[in-house]
Amino acid sequence: MKKRTTETIVLMGVFVALSIVLTRILVYNPTNSIRITLGSFPIVLASLLFGPIAGMMVGGVADVLGCITLSPQGWDPFLTISPIITGAIPWLFKKWIIKDKKLYKYIIVVLIAHIPSSMIWTTYWLSYKYGLPFLFTLSTRIPVNIGISIIEAFILYLMFKSKPLSKFLKF
Repeated sequence: MKKRTTETIVLMGVFVALSIVLTRILVYNPTNSIRITLGSFPIVLASLLFGPIAGMMVGGVADVLGCITLSPQGWDPFLTISPIITGAIPWLFKKWIIKDKKLYKYIIVVLIAHIPSSMIWTTYWLSYKYGLPFLFTLSTRIPVNIGISIIEAFILYLMFKSKPLSKFLKF
C-alpha cells in the first residue's frame, strides 16, 4: 500500500461505503447463488490506486460490515475470502494497464480478478452451502460474472481516460 495519508484512508472508507451500497442495496438477486451487483468495482479501484493491501482491506471490511449490518443471512467468513482476493489481484497488472490504457486490458484485469474469487471460490462455497451441483452453479454464474466484469472494466476505463478524473486519480 502506498504511504498512508489521511486522504488515502478517507478514500478507502469511501470505497468501503460504496462497495456496501452497491453490494447490499443496489443489487438484484435472482437466486441464492446469483447476485448482480457492481460491488467489487470500488475494491478493484482501491487496489489499482493504493495497492493490493488497500484493495484487500477495502474488500474484507466492506464484506464484513455489509454482512453484519444489511445481510439477512449474516456473515460467512468463507465468502469474505472472495472480495479479499478481488482486492489483491488488479494491482499486479497496474503497470501493464498504464502503458496504453486500452479497454481490453481493463476487461482482462477485472476478469482475472473475478475468476479465482467470484467465479471459482464463491461458486464452490455457495454450491457447498446450498447443496447445489458445483458445475451447474458455475455454469449459471459465469455469464453473470463476465457481464459484471465487462461493465466494471468499462467504468474504470472511462474514469482513467477522463482528464479531470485522471488528474485526481493519479494513475
